[in-house]
Amino acid sequence: MEITIQQLAIVLAVAALVGGFARLFRLPMIFAYLVAGAVLAGTGVVPEATSGLYRLFGEIGIMFLLFLIGMEINYSSLRLVGMTAIVVGLGQIVISAVIGTMIGILLGYPPLTAGYLGVIMAFASTVVVVKVLSEKHEMNSLHGKIILGILLMQDFLAMVALVTLAGFDAGQGVNAGSMLGTVMIAVLFFVFMLWVGRSFVPRVMHEMAHVQELMFVGTIAWLFIVAAVATKLGLSIEIGGFLAGIALANSSEQFHLSNRMRPLRDFFLVLLFISLGTSLSIANLSTVIGPVIVITLAVVLINPLVVTIILRFMGYHHRTAILSGLHISQLSEFSLVVAAIGARLGHMDPTIVSTITLAAIVSIGISSFLMLHSETVYRFMRRYIRTSTHDPERKVQARYDVVMIGAHRLGRNILRNLGKTKVLVIDYDPDVIARLQREGIDVSYGDIGDEEVLDGIIRARPRVVLSTSPDLEDNIGILATLRLATKVRATVIVRAESERDAAKLYRAGADFVLLPHLMSGLSIGDVLRRKDSTMMKRWRTNDLKYLHENT
Repeated sequence: MEITIQQLAIVLAVAALVGGFARLFRLPMIFAYLVAGAVLAGTGVVPEATSGLYRLFGEIGIMFLLFLIGMEINYSSLRLVGMTAIVVGLGQIVISAVIGTMIGILLGYPPLTAGYLGVIMAFASTVVVVKVLSEKHEMNSLHGKIILGILLMQDFLAMVALVTLAGFDAGQGVNAGSMLGTVMIAVLFFVFMLWVGRSFVPRVMHEMAHVQELMFVGTIAWLFIVAAVATKLGLSIEIGGFLAGIALANSSEQFHLSNRMRPLRDFFLVLLFISLGTSLSIANLSTVIGPVIVITLAVVLINPLVVTIILRFMGYHHRTAILSGLHISQLSEFSLVVAAIGARLGHMDPTIVSTITLAAIVSIGISSFLMLHSETVYRFMRRYIRTSTHDPERKVQARYDVVMIGAHRLGRNILRNLGKTKVLVIDYDPDVIARLQREGIDVSYGDIGDEEVLDGIIRARPRVVLSTSPDLEDNIGILATLRLATKVRATVIVRAESERDAAKLYRAGADFVLLPHLMSGLSIGDVLRRKDSTMMKRWRTNDLKYLHENT
């Protein structure tokens, strides 16, 4: 297991080089590191004699990854998982796992391996999806919130899967007694860590926080101690890492610790994914290419379809359902973790691990393209989606002073100050529609990209059309439609996410473009310049009233 500094330098240099190309083409770093591992394996830089040490580093990386996931799953986040996330998350995981197991059996894999494949195909990548949502500024969108809820559910069930898989015996199949014993130990350990996290750990961390270096070293020591205890109890270090994070979830230093730990986690994860990438062998490519294609197509097509169908069944608009589904279209880093654990326990053949790793590389690449161009994909698919032309909620017959497109946070606050103005709201979030109907506000269900909805705006002949959606193409479409409508002379106000988008919208004919950060900055600056404390007190009173009503 000897490793030289020269080898490590080459490994990290190749990872950085491939990562630079991935960044250029806006691909996830996981994709880059897996490819880097395959390149290193092909050139023989990482010989078999030293690969075990990289795998050890990889296991530590998994431990850090699950440690941070555990820290982020605090009690407030549990309350954010609504019924939609629970139903869609559970439904998608169960259906995808069953289909994945059937695919494994059809591919000729042993039952235990087929079960592993079902679990592997059921989960999407939290790291990849959150990164893309952040880059596209869609974390607070409706589909973004649904996706994050689904991923949170998957993180919980991933831990259950890790514990359950530890109860399988490679030689005898399912060992029910071992599985039940492992689950019971894990549950008791979980309850104990929750108690420790509430009563003991926060006080200790608060005392350590007075010395930053001590807190950092103490946190790492805590992580390794819990992982060591977990292994003594017959659990994995991955479960130990997750439970160590759970114990720190309620600590006031949680966010600071997360930021300090991420670079350390990233370093070990680089070595993990490089190690997994080295399992790819060009010589064996011809034997695994068929299963890789089948698994990749199943993940990219079936998982999004399942999510889309469940969301449509729950009453969500085609747009929300399709955009949400497109983000659940890749094998996850957890899938690679399960494959690595399965190989370590002797439950899976190394060739199958290579198959899953290659399928992960391909699916992450395809999924990244689909997510980055999700709006374009949706607009293409919308041509072939039949929408009801007899839905009375979508018909607009009356005239309105204001037509507002979207009534989430920004739109809701604007509505509070419109008084008795006759307003029509257009939205595709069932929860928003139900709330507005309870408040007696006229609302029409629909996607602003639909021609029928745009025709409804024209029929309403409003004085003002206000779009709170930050989507540039949708807002340009609204401006183009209203510019061609001879009977509508409305003032058009649209929202932008950046100064560049705002300039495009003004060129497209917008009367005013909302840039929330610009407006809030100008307002605060004006109040400070005029030393108007009365205005600030009035804002404070209104804010406290709003927060009391909505939290």
